[in-house]
Amino acid sequence: MAKVEEFNTSTPQYPPEHREVYHNQSDCKFGKAIKREHRLRGRGGKKHCSECERLG
Repeated sequence: MAKVEEFNTSTPQYPPEHREVYHNQSDCKFGKAIKREHRLRGRGGKKHCSECERLG
């Protein structure tokens, strides 16, 4: 499990539980589901994804 640069999304096509967190693990199934063009750099003032936290 590798860390990646922190990212988040605000794109409405993703469910709220994926928009309300940031991701930083390459193996996170929720982070992987976010298309690269919908990723915003950084935490965006959001809490850490529970799946990324578990993996990290």
